Amino acid sequence: KKQPLHSMHDLSPDELASFRARRISVTLQKTSRDSKWGFSLQQQQQQQQQHASETMAVQIKRMAKQRGTLLEYAPFQPGDILVSINGQPCTDAPTTIQQLVEMESDYPITLLVETPQGDPNSVQVVVLKPTVSTLGLEFCSYLEQGKEGTSSSKADKD
Repeated sequence: KKQPLHSMHDLSPDELASFRARRISVTLQKTSRDSKWGFSLQQQQQQQQQHASETMAVQIKRMAKQRGTLLEYAPFQPGDILVSINGQPCTDAPTTIQQLVEMESDYPITLLVETPQGDPNSVQVVVLKPTVSTLGLEFCSYLEQGKEGTSSSKADKD
């Protein structure tokens, strides 16, 4: 009998390759300012497909094996390219690392990664909940008659 899947890291390389998209977007929330990300980054030169020039990119060097990191359940792998954080391009590893360390908790953080061997026809989006008891989303309702939208964190509970 097959064991239940707890993490993408539990898949064999062949199983994982069949699920990989070219672009993976992960949205998460730091639980504290000192939260551990669970990956290491390195500077990488990247050949531009349309141009003969090279650009600098930030590549995932290693994924942590320990439990409890922010990216424990993210489907990232060594060799993936970190494209952006909250829409801001990542081109310099030291600057990107500093940006991740300094990010505040309690705000959504979206990491966009490009996978070199991923399916170009697929995009994968993952939302990691900050705790087991919350949904990790804030719902907004917009009232008619031109009033400003109001948000409610009461909807954050499962």
